[in-house]
Amino acid sequence: MLWRSVRAVLAAAQALDPGASASDAALLALRSGLPQRAQGLAVPEAKVLAAHREAMRVAELEDDDPLRAILCATEPLERFMLATAAGSLTKRDFSGVVADVLAQLSDGVREAAIVHIFETGAVGRLNAAVAAQAGETYRELATPPKFSQAMHATQPRYKAWSRVKELLSRLDPSEPRAHLQANAMASLFVRERLLSPEAVDAAFAAFAETDQLLRAS
Repeated sequence: MLWRSVRAVLAAAQALDPGASASDAALLALRSGLPQRAQGLAVPEAKVLAAHREAMRVAELEDDDPLRAILCATEPLERFMLATAAGSLTKRDFSGVVADVLAQLSDGVREAAIVHIFETGAVGRLNAAVAAQAGETYRELATPPKFSQAMHATQPRYKAWSRVKELLSRLDPSEPRAHLQANAMASLFVRERLLSPEAVDAAFAAFAETDQLLRAS
């Protein structure tokens, strides 16, 4: 429906003014066609503008441009894998994709992705700001964190930490990947990302599965 609206608005705009901007027509159609307005719901203008800019950027790319496939991928991890495999991306484009993906990945998946960035040398393709951000997390993954927290046995975080310890006891200390996974879980706990045993289980499995997937790619 939005696509048909964009075409209709653009046709009308160009009939009135042959030099009418396709981008402006698309934005007008988008703003007018969002169903939230009919429901009385507020439409976040910043998100609308960001989506519009991204769509127009994709529309201007050549069909064989790897950035088109990356930006059109629906899953963040898929975009990440496509971007790391596309060596022709500019530092600006690669950094933008990675920064966006890392903000969307779930706990465990994000940490495995950051490990992959550094182990493959892809960090050298990032601009300084994004590389520094990823580097902060990688430092926590590469070295065992040291922390001390007081918790009561009835607190949810105590149950989460008990589950962390239980899962880490199953890891083989002779395996290098086990140390990365253990450090990732400890780091997530310290940053208060793991607030329940269920969250611990999800992050633990996600790191292992993503790490295996990325190393096999």
